[in-house]
Amino acid sequence: MAIVPALLFLATPVVLLLGALLLPKNHTAWRITLSTVTMAFAMSVLGAIGLMGLPESVYALLTVRLDVLSALMLVMVTFIGVIILRFSRNYLAGEKRQHYYQRWFLATLGTISMLVVSDNILVFFLSWVASSLTLHRLLVFYPDRPKAVLAAHKKFILSRVADVALLIAVVMLSVEFNTLSISAMLSAPNLASADLSLAATLLAVVAILKCAQLPFHGWLLQVMEAPTPVSALLHAGIVNIGGFLIIRFSPMLAQVDYANTLLIIVGSATAIIASLIMMTRISIKVMLAWSTCAQMGFMLLECGLGAYDLALLHLLAHSLYKAYCFLNAGNTVNDFIRARLAMPPIKPNLPLATVVSVSLFTVFGVMLTLSDAWQEGNYGYVSLLWIINIALCVILIEGLKQPLALARLMVVPVVITLALFYALWHQFFADITEAITPASVVSAPLAIGVMLTFTLFYLLYVMIRVYPHGCLSQKLYPLLYAGLYLDEWFTRQAMRIWPVRLDDFALKHVDSPASLAKTGDY
Repeated sequence: MAIVPALLFLATPVVLLLGALLLPKNHTAWRITLSTVTMAFAMSVLGAIGLMGLPESVYALLTVRLDVLSALMLVMVTFIGVIILRFSRNYLAGEKRQHYYQRWFLATLGTISMLVVSDNILVFFLSWVASSLTLHRLLVFYPDRPKAVLAAHKKFILSRVADVALLIAVVMLSVEFNTLSISAMLSAPNLASADLSLAATLLAVVAILKCAQLPFHGWLLQVMEAPTPVSALLHAGIVNIGGFLIIRFSPMLAQVDYANTLLIIVGSATAIIASLIMMTRISIKVMLAWSTCAQMGFMLLECGLGAYDLALLHLLAHSLYKAYCFLNAGNTVNDFIRARLAMPPIKPNLPLATVVSVSLFTVFGVMLTLSDAWQEGNYGYVSLLWIINIALCVILIEGLKQPLALARLMVVPVVITLALFYALWHQFFADITEAITPASVVSAPLAIGVMLTFTLFYLLYVMIRVYPHGCLSQKLYPLLYAGLYLDEWFTRQAMRIWPVRLDDFALKHVDSPASLAKTGDY
């Protein structure tokens, strides 16, 4: 019966929000918090299992949307919540504001859970705003850190702009369809009117702001001042909500060329520029932040190209991977140092890299030209396959830097295995999301433009890696290290709109040269 998974999905955010409201301020707080999140995870898993036994693929019951997307997102959010919370207990040991963290952590998980399962567009909007506000409380966990406060202010301002755009889109959709049900909207026969095109474009703008796309990305890099568990929650969960928004409304967005073109342009530019800037970073957490920015750009590019099932796979995989990376950041530093001491970096073999790249590009190009995807007009998937080919070339070139001949020979089967594994996962997600994601509708010129753009990016990447001390690399490095100065303008505007005012505690410590020397700012 559909009522059972609906009740379980609805109870999951309710339990989390009640836990945040009723959490006692005593020695049992951690135990209650962990139990609450574990219970929410168990209910989400049971709800997903119950959904699998239903004959239809999409339900809307008790203002809850019962489909594959809701189930996967709810299980992912609660699972990551359990992992991060268990890490937080040791990480925050000795902190005076542990109760503050526990309460707002539960509230953030609860609002995100309500967001991903809601079928009522008004509840969806309220959950969207609430998740941003509760996260803001976590970002200012250290109110005496000016950089943390500035980053939180910048995110708050951009979030309110996104909220206004989302509110306008919600009102337009509600008036157009005369209903608050998302299921009823997406199942309507005509989704290509002028008002709906504007609403879909606004949804694309909201996703771009939420996913920290260039040039509105600065706050994502500067929230590293918050505790590591907060960074993990942000990068593994909340920043992905923009992609979830696009996938949720994909039946509407797939028919709006302006929205798709906007996602493709912004997503491509962010993925390429952020990847290049990431290569100049030495801080592990900042490098991970730039990686998130690039990954979100690529996910929005996938959505713009109509590959919503691939974007969902990317969203879930990135969430789990990035949560692990942030929680394991300390060990990553030690592993990197040990690897550098044991095996210094080796310059790539240019002739071998050229032969490998040209061979792969030629073979893959012929395969794509003769494939059914190109003949049937699935240009979005063709361009994404071309980008995947570029990624495989990058892996091969990095692998060819290995000093041992055996290690170099092992690179090829590893790359082939990764490609096959990725293809199997893509087919699996294509099958399970068939009922909720439309087919690709990208034009051939746009897809070819994306392929050419990423090919040029690959050539630039090879030049930088093979000739790190060359003229081109030396000219690009200062600009890339400065982030192309893309964040400076918005930072100045944010300081005018909402200046950071240091309290007496912060001033007392900042005025002390010894304290500045401890933090490395002196």
